[in-house]
Amino acid sequence: MKWFIYLFLGSVVWASRSSDLNRRLLNNILGDGRGDTSPCTDYYNYACGKYGQRHINDSFVGIFQVLSHKVNKKLLQLMEENGEKSLNESSVEAKALRFYLNCREAPPETRKIEHYLRQAPPAEGLTWPPLNPPGTPWPDDQFTWIETLAHLSRYGLSDALIQIEVTQNYQKNTEFLLKLGSPELATILDLVEVQRALRAMSVPLERIKTLIRTLRRLDWDVRTVIVNHDNGRSRVMSVQKLNSETGYDWQKFIEIIVGHRVQPNFRVEVENIEYLKEIRQLIDGENVELVANYMMGKFIEYLQSSSDGGGDPLECIKDVRRNMGLASNLLYKDRFIKDLPAQTKKVEWIFGKIRQQLIDKIERNRLDLTPEQRGMVTRKVSDLVLNIGHMPKFLEHRDFANEYYMNLEIPSEDLDFAREHLKVLKFRMQKELAYLRHPQNLLLESVDATTSDPVLMGRQNYIVVPYDLLQDPFFSFGSDDKFQFSLLGFSLARELMRSVDDINVQYDTHGNLNEIGIEISNSPRFEEAVQCVKETNEEDMNERLADIGGLNLAYSAYLASRKGTVSGATKETFFRNLAQFFCTDGLPDANGQHKNQLNLEYMLQGFAPFDRALECRRVALQCQFW
Repeated sequence: MKWFIYLFLGSVVWASRSSDLNRRLLNNILGDGRGDTSPCTDYYNYACGKYGQRHINDSFVGIFQVLSHKVNKKLLQLMEENGEKSLNESSVEAKALRFYLNCREAPPETRKIEHYLRQAPPAEGLTWPPLNPPGTPWPDDQFTWIETLAHLSRYGLSDALIQIEVTQNYQKNTEFLLKLGSPELATILDLVEVQRALRAMSVPLERIKTLIRTLRRLDWDVRTVIVNHDNGRSRVMSVQKLNSETGYDWQKFIEIIVGHRVQPNFRVEVENIEYLKEIRQLIDGENVELVANYMMGKFIEYLQSSSDGGGDPLECIKDVRRNMGLASNLLYKDRFIKDLPAQTKKVEWIFGKIRQQLIDKIERNRLDLTPEQRGMVTRKVSDLVLNIGHMPKFLEHRDFANEYYMNLEIPSEDLDFAREHLKVLKFRMQKELAYLRHPQNLLLESVDATTSDPVLMGRQNYIVVPYDLLQDPFFSFGSDDKFQFSLLGFSLARELMRSVDDINVQYDTHGNLNEIGIEISNSPRFEEAVQCVKETNEEDMNERLADIGGLNLAYSAYLASRKGTVSGATKETFFRNLAQFFCTDGLPDANGQHKNQLNLEYMLQGFAPFDRALECRRVALQCQFW
């Protein structure tokens, strides 16, 4: 009889704790809203109107930034703990700690951009033009822009004149290729940052003004070439074929990037081959010193984006996470996550319920797909998996991490932040380039570890669920399902919808471009659904498809999990908690609205369950997808 009493008392304690947790979560979301606003006409302010006021002194602007900040503080605590221990010098903990201490304690002069540029010159024995000794001509005969570009790409710079990245063959997922193409049009040279760097290097003001003017003109010319060749298609070809079609020998350029000799049959993916021809002609005809300064400016931008630096503890933690993502994930998991198997099981259960809703929609066949088409997309959705923490599956994490960082040496003395930062950037790129020879390696560094958002890895057919998400207020293990499905569930559902959007639906479960998938994306009802969203916002079309589809999946999965009647108040709580995904205290636009506000309002427009739950009488129709 005693066992029954213990079990009863245990269940009472658990129920009490769960009730307290649910009450706390509810009070938190209610505190963000404004009761004097109508939910039917302005749901964003109804649910999020006080969010900015409550977080006015915080350094983050939304729930994912809150989660990331919490992880950063815990990792800072861990670094302080490890700093007082005697660590194995070759361990992951020791290497992450030494990189952190380099950021914290290295002399300020080792963080200056001039020091970075001296550590990474444009060519052996050659300095960047602003660092050339005064009164002496810069030896432009020693500069070859395409070789310098290749050397800089070894640090991960990928968008200066030619986009350079390691990618998977769109027709054969197991083959990794070096991809060459045009940079994104949005990657305009940040002349303000360049001007700031030139001043720091004591370049005369008049010289800066002249240089900025000529850099602006060159950047415009580069962007014009990008625009002129915006629709080029990707082709896989040998280096020999690339040479013959462009009339230029690319072999040395490619060999510098990959770090070894290549044969004429070495395969690359080329996007916009006409762009490669025209950009080379443009740059070859430019003033050599101007080109060097342009590339230096792009490199400076990249360095600034890959480090917060400055010696601030939390900023240095971000640097560790950004540059040593695998190590950060492992250390956080081992020290701070309790009951990971149980949490993983619950997250996968939620995702399973959501996935089943999408499979049911595919079977109901609103898009009028053929049986073969339905079979292809159903297999793709069924095979999609979650990767909790972006860690390698079926491998012992610590052993893997120790081997992964085996060749990364970070000294504990002679601190020099630029030197170690550049070393880690090159280390990360070497790992990525290794996929060209060892395609069975895992894509571990391709997701920014500083972000807390879940991310779909479309070609690998899995969703990364950062450890950041496994904490309040995003996911509380003992909370009611309405909280779990409406926030974590909605986030996972959005990524699931991305796997079948107009781009990713073309790839099969193995990540290969599939004729059946292409047929689906071009089918009349599919195009009709896409066009419905395009009419309101073509630029963010796939974001809105993810929002609308994610809402439908998460809500229907929650109702299915309840297997019974759900009260109107419970449904309203579901929507209030879901709105936390969009609440922000970031700056509004010129019309006084946040982008997130528009996204939330558009997502809910025409969603009948929302209107019924909040007794809204609206006649708008929601775009329908699957």
